[in-house]
Amino acid sequence: MLRACLKSTKRTCHTDKALGISTSLKLSKWQYITLRQTMRDMGCDILPSYDALKQEKECYVEKEDMVITETEVKLKLQSILDITVKRLLKTLETDLTGSNSTLISKWGFDGASGQSNYQQKIDGDDSIIFMWGYLWTLLNKGLAISCGEFVDVEKFRQYCAATARKYVELYEWYYMPSSVHKLLIHGADIIEHNNFIPIGKLSEEASEARNKDFKNFRTFHSRKSSRIATNEDIINNLLISSDPYLSSFRPKICQRNKPLTNEAKSLLLTSCEDKENIEFVDVGNVSDYDFD
Repeated sequence: MLRACLKSTKRTCHTDKALGISTSLKLSKWQYITLRQTMRDMGCDILPSYDALKQEKECYVEKEDMVITETEVKLKLQSILDITVKRLLKTLETDLTGSNSTLISKWGFDGASGQSNYQQKIDGDDSIIFMWGYLWTLLNKGLAISCGEFVDVEKFRQYCAATARKYVELYEWYYMPSSVHKLLIHGADIIEHNNFIPIGKLSEEASEARNKDFKNFRTFHSRKSSRIATNEDIINNLLISSDPYLSSFRPKICQRNKPLTNEAKSLLLTSCEDKENIEFVDVGNVSDYDFD
C-alpha cells in the first residue's frame, strides 16, 4: 500500500508559475493544451489545465474601468496603479501595512508602423499604432549613463564640459548634433533633476520592446472575429505579460556583458571596485530563445 501511495503521488506545477512560463514563451491556447496533453500521454502530468491558468489571470483591470472600441482602448490610471501595487506586494511577499511607501514610476508615448492590415471595415488606417506606456521603477551616451548606477553629478558636469570644449576645439567646422548637445550641456541637469533613481532606469527600451509585443499579440494571440475582440485580447495579453508577479517566474534572458572603463567608474557614486563588468541587455537584439 505504501509503494502504491508513493507511486501515485503527483507533482504538479503551480498555476502562477505555469502561466508565467507560458506567457514568456508566448504559447497560444492550442500550443499549451497540445504540450500538456503530450506530456500526459508520456506519463508526465505536471502542467495544470488551461482552465486553471485562466482563473490565475488576476492582473486584468476591472471591466467597468476599461473602455474598448474598434479603434482604441482606454484604461483608468488609478486602476493601473492599484493592480500594479497589488501584484508588486504579492511578489515581495512583504506586509507593508502601516508603512509609508512610495511607488516611483514613469510614463510616455510611443508609436509604431508596419502593422498588419486586416479585412475588417474601419474608417482610417490600421497599420499604425499609438500607445501610452506606464513603467514602475524600483529604488534599491557613455556607459555611466546607461549602466543603471547612480552618477556623481558634479564630476559628470565637469567631464561633459571638458568634452564639449574639446569637441568645439577639434570640430569647429561641424555643428554639434542636438543629441550630443543635450548630453554634454544638459545631461548633468537632467541627472540632478531625476536623482531619486539611476538615470539608466529612464531609458526607452521597455516601451520600444512593447511595440514588438503588440505586433506579436495582434497577429498570433487575438481573435479576428471583430476589432473589439481583437483589441480586448491585445490589452489582456499586454496586462498579463507586464504583470510583476508573473514576471518573477519567467526564465532569465542571457545578458551580454560589457566592460565598464575606469574613466566611467570614476563618474559613479557607488563603488564599482568589485565589479569587473556591468550587465547590459540590448532588447532589440535579444531573440525569443535567449534564455538560461
